[in-house]
Amino acid sequence: MLLAGMIICLALVYGFSSFVWVIEVKGTEKLEASVIMDALRENGIEPGIWKGHINIRDLENELMIQLPQISWLGLELRGVKLVAEIVE
Repeated sequence: MLLAGMIICLALVYGFSSFVWVIEVKGTEKLEASVIMDALRENGIEPGIWKGHINIRDLENELMIQLPQISWLGLELRGVKLVAEIVE
């Protein structure tokens, strides 16, 4: 039973780490972070999405087109967190 519990626990940890649970926006000065979050949501990115469904480069390009007030945008997956760093 101990071995089965350990295997199940490891499978759950691996499974839950395959999703994005937190989205963080850095670098906002004039632009509200909620604008970035709304743009991400429009593109299907929200907490609970599977990491395999996220194409970082295409998403960066799409957000740069949608938000012309942004000079640079970098997206990075760090564990279960998606970090959006922007320069206005």
